[in-house]
Amino acid sequence: MGLSVVFLLVDFLLRKHLFRWRLSEWRKLLASQVSEAAHQNYKQNEDLTPLRVSKKEKKPFVRPIKHGSHAKRMRRREQKQLPPKPLKAPANGLLVQRLIPVAHTTYDAYLVVLDGVSRLLKHLPVKACRWCSEIHVGKVGHEIRTCQGKGTTVRGGEHLWVPGYLNDVVVPLEAFHLVDRLEKPIKHEDRFKHDRIPAIVELCIQAGLDLPEFPTLRRTVPIDSPVGWQKIYDGEEHAAFNEDNRRSNQINNVESIDIADDVAKTLVSGDGEKQSMLSEENRRTRLTNETGETASIDDTDDPEVSSQTQSASEADVLTISDDDDLKTVAEKTMRAWGRMRYGADQLMKTYPVRVCGYCPEIHIGRRGHKLQLCGAFKHQWRNGQHGWQDAALDDLIPPSYVWHVRDVNGPPLKHKLARYYGQAPAIVELCLQAGAKIPLKYKPRMRLDVIIPDLDELEMVA
Repeated sequence: MGLSVVFLLVDFLLRKHLFRWRLSEWRKLLASQVSEAAHQNYKQNEDLTPLRVSKKEKKPFVRPIKHGSHAKRMRRREQKQLPPKPLKAPANGLLVQRLIPVAHTTYDAYLVVLDGVSRLLKHLPVKACRWCSEIHVGKVGHEIRTCQGKGTTVRGGEHLWVPGYLNDVVVPLEAFHLVDRLEKPIKHEDRFKHDRIPAIVELCIQAGLDLPEFPTLRRTVPIDSPVGWQKIYDGEEHAAFNEDNRRSNQINNVESIDIADDVAKTLVSGDGEKQSMLSEENRRTRLTNETGETASIDDTDDPEVSSQTQSASEADVLTISDDDDLKTVAEKTMRAWGRMRYGADQLMKTYPVRVCGYCPEIHIGRRGHKLQLCGAFKHQWRNGQHGWQDAALDDLIPPSYVWHVRDVNGPPLKHKLARYYGQAPAIVELCLQAGAKIPLKYKPRMRLDVIIPDLDELEMVA
């Protein structure tokens, strides 16, 4: 009898201590989450991009690989034995209707960015290194020794500055234009049969943008399952999209295409008047979601998209006229840059974008192409093919970070003081020097609260 009482008392004490331990651990976890959220909302400074990136390192995955448990693998094995579920847009070949205005707005913002940067370059000088891809916004290039190009050991890492142009600020990343985004991957011997266009434009085309010079197949009947993909290519290739008239945009009087017993009925898109799905006013001002609610483009939590002048109309924001002064052009370019990145981010969450893990090659589609043109690290092991993985937003729209110059008329940036300087995207730095306001998103990286010492004070700084 006494032994059982002892066991009960010991069990009670163990349960009591276990409850207290769990309560303390739960409080620690809650406090860490609150402090982490507060740190994310109120960042003072942000780590800069590394000056020297090893070419042997693969790009980090957008979604980390999670090793599933045995029960999860068994569940997947059981699901494979069941009949395939019907695919949803855009995997079934149809467009996502709520993202069509996003595609149009993103393309319009892209055109405004090109126009605005070309106008700003006529008044603000930009320097580009002759031997590497680094650029600098200012009259005189900086003296920070970060060059990795040819002859860098002889020059001690110093840059050789030459005048910069539009392609140095807006990196021209190109991708293959797919007439049918569900077609088979492009082979190496067929690489000259497909056009190369800017990657952001190809993403907008696949999301619903219609350009006359780049025809696209638009399906009206969804594909029921992945098995239907093979049925599409059993028939003969339609004569409207052969090698000759693919570039000249000559459609042989064809309005609809029936392939493989009405498995994939498609429409030839390329005529802007016939294929306009939304009116000009509607697609420029509103976004319609799946629930039927409407939301303005500016009503977002992203600081890039938040407009500084809410009273201005959408057409005024996304249009640069010849009467605008330099500051107005910079503000409109900055606003268009934020909306282009926000729109591309929304499209990439639905439409797959692939990037090589070793080189900048990018592909818009569910599967990467089969070209054997990758010359990056260990390309011999892959027979020259690219190592495709999910792309991040910076892979599609490279920000091209440059050193932030606080005093444009001051001395050039010194190599010994590089730890005190901040960075900003090239377009943002160009607009700031033209008179635009600093977006809240880029202030932590620009390190505006750090006092830059002189060279004679460097030894006394902690």
